[in-house]
Amino acid sequence: VSCNQANVSGCSRDTMSVGSYSTIKSPYGAFDTSGNIAEWVADWYDPDYYSKALNKNPKGPTTGDYRVMRGGSWSRNFRLSRAASRDRSDPAFACFYNGEGFRCATSQY
Repeated sequence: VSCNQANVSGCSRDTMSVGSYSTIKSPYGAFDTSGNIAEWVADWYDPDYYSKALNKNPKGPTTGDYRVMRGGSWSRNFRLSRAASRDRSDPAFACFYNGEGFRCATSQY
């Protein structure tokens, strides 16, 4: 991954418009799933959840202190900015950091 493929640490000092890397998209047509903004997802964070979760589309625990973040951001290095990257963040501080956001989506399942 390089700066012409994703907005990660050392490439920019802020977010970029969706589709800035228009030649790079997921097989489903989603842009910017690595870098730019780490995405809040509906799951609560449990560091050991996958060891006890369902194999298909695990939903995460029903409660917790932290929410799951996916995909890295403009302030994270390449290693932490892949689409499958999974981290945690305190929802109380969501408004204070512009490296976190969300993607409007609906489930078809």
